[in-house]
Amino acid sequence: MKDGLIISTLSILPKKPIARFMGWNARLSLPKPFHRLLIRYFVWKYDINLEECNGDIDDFSSLSDFFIRTLKDGRRPIAMDEHTLISPVDGRVHTFGKIVNGEFKQYDGQMGAVSEMLGRAQDDKSSQRYQDGDFIIIYLSKF
Repeated sequence: MKDGLIISTLSILPKKPIARFMGWNARLSLPKPFHRLLIRYFVWKYDINLEECNGDIDDFSSLSDFFIRTLKDGRRPIAMDEHTLISPVDGRVHTFGKIVNGEFKQYDGQMGAVSEMLGRAQDDKSSQRYQDGDFIIIYLSKF
């Protein structure tokens, strides 16, 4: 399935209930045989190099634990140049730009609110610190 089709499909679905459902599923502990199959599928699908991470498939209690796995020391050195952008994930850049009036462009001209992304009320002052900042949306994916 192409990324564009996935993004278009996701744009018409109710985001909050789906995000909660996906988060719940990612934290679900499955019986070992199913758990191994699920993680092996992700390893195959996204060409994940298990040699880079601490532990093996049986050490992760859920898909969520696997997504936030730690890497072995020195496997991916981080560039310290202040003019270098460092990605926290393996992925594809979908959208980037400026945050204006507390909003950013998500996809196909649709706008998202910083306050909503942070799980705060729109009048909450904590999202003000991001005003006029930059944003980047990265979809988890192998290049």
